[in-house]
Amino acid sequence: MAIISVIIPVYNAATTIDRCISNVLHSTHTELEVLCINDGSTDESAAYLNSWQEKDARVKVVHQENQGVSAARNTALQLAQGDYILFVDGDDEVNNTYIRILHDVALQYEADCVCSGFTDCSIKAEVRVSTGLVAEPTSQQFLQSKNQAVWGHLYRRAPLMDGGVRFPQNIRYGEDTVFHYAALPQLPRYAQADTCGYIYHNTPGSASKRVSELVMDMIEGTRKLGETYRQQGLDDTRLALLVSFAAHSMKRIRSKAPLCRQQEAATAMHNTLAAFPIREEHLQHLSAKNQRLMLAILQGKSGLSLVFYLKRMVRAMRSIIFHK
Repeated sequence: MAIISVIIPVYNAATTIDRCISNVLHSTHTELEVLCINDGSTDESAAYLNSWQEKDARVKVVHQENQGVSAARNTALQLAQGDYILFVDGDDEVNNTYIRILHDVALQYEADCVCSGFTDCSIKAEVRVSTGLVAEPTSQQFLQSKNQAVWGHLYRRAPLMDGGVRFPQNIRYGEDTVFHYAALPQLPRYAQADTCGYIYHNTPGSASKRVSELVMDMIEGTRKLGETYRQQGLDDTRLALLVSFAAHSMKRIRSKAPLCRQQEAATAMHNTLAAFPIREEHLQHLSAKNQRLMLAILQGKSGLSLVFYLKRMVRAMRSIIFHK
């Protein structure tokens, strides 16, 4: 049975880390190494982690100064010995069959990467995917996936290492999606598993709650993704994926960033993409709406319309009225 390296970054997770690790260790797939990286926690997380390491030899703990979740995950990637990598956040959990199901699907389809559905506790709903092999990472099925974060995926480790895939540091939002896109060209056989055994908790006060402050980081994420692709060797698949990530980033920026920063974002994205030999054919896999947006960005235009501003104004007014 293949060893799976489960990577858990930990920062001030004393109230949830016992549940998280216990769930992982009770998996019906028992050949695990559980790499817990304590990223400078100031609560009791370190003591809980040390206790787990003493109780179960599969748990390996590293304590480091606070450097952020990307640095914590990169530390674990350097230490991992498993055939596959699975990321679990310290405030989330998995059910006992989750890891085995993902591994079984990986074997069934000889897949390099397996994506699962998940249970979102914040809305008390399951987000499902159908089991099967996805033809290529630029397919509409992939691009419309409900989950492009690293949690909820099983990755084959060796190609990640060969491709120099790491988490970008000094990015506070979208860093895991950068990693996921950087990994995809190295992992061409992409499958899905019909399980919602990953249980996602949207913890109050987490970085994802401060989106309006952080979403502009996705432009820097686009630049870093492009540099990773350049190191791997630019080709049509990577350029198409770079445009896809840029469109995904602009969509987030359009919906979350302040109006005063929209033109700035469009100009910055244009300057970022101008460094790469992107052609119109690299946009063909995008939706018609995103094709129009990215053509405008590539031409140095904002892609902003009066309708966009009106919609944002209406949304702001509704927020003021209904949250008084």
